[in-house]
Amino acid sequence: PRPWLVSSAVLTGRQDRYVITDLLNDLTEDPRLRYAFSGTLSADSWMLSDRLRLTPVLQLSVLNNRLLGSVPFGETAIAPDGEDTQLAFNPRLGVLGRPVEWLALKANGGSYLRPPDFTELFGDRGGIIGNTDLVPEEGWQWDAGLRLTAPASALGTGSLDAAYFWTAAENQIIFVQNSQRTSVPRNFGQTRVDGVELAVAVDLLGWVDSQSNLT
Repeated sequence: PRPWLVSSAVLTGRQDRYVITDLLNDLTEDPRLRYAFSGTLSADSWMLSDRLRLTPVLQLSVLNNRLLGSVPFGETAIAPDGEDTQLAFNPRLGVLGRPVEWLALKANGGSYLRPPDFTELFGDRGGIIGNTDLVPEEGWQWDAGLRLTAPASALGTGSLDAAYFWTAAENQIIFVQNSQRTSVPRNFGQTRVDGVELAVAVDLLGWVDSQSNLT
């Protein structure tokens, strides 16, 4: 709509389907189905002679679980009958500032929703045991950091990235290993995760290219 403003709208749809077939006994389990839809509105705006960039995002997610059908043979994860539809509204905001050419300041934050995938719900019949009692993980997260860029010279170029991240989640899904060395996903009531990420990139004389990362 304006030279300094670019907007976008995105619609996505997804279907997950899970069916187990017992070839020895010629039995097939009724399928489990899940439909997920999301709509996202976002915009990129440039201000102060392109030195400041704002990216607000509004996302609405619809999750429809159809974990239906009886289980004709044993040792199969049994999901609750019925249908469950969930709605989630997740706003986010990103900010990028360049006060000088060699320095970029970045920050981004918002809420999120992550439903358990079908491997977490039903397992993989191997090293992962499914847990059909899992509920979606949701929470808030933000990060802030900077990038320093060395001016190009005859010796080469280089850059340094540093960022701090923080997440507060409800019902975070974490894999727990049992005594049989198989993993079971569990919901943890409340979790807090934070840390620092560092990255250094150096290009010397066009002959040596080095990239290092630490979290």
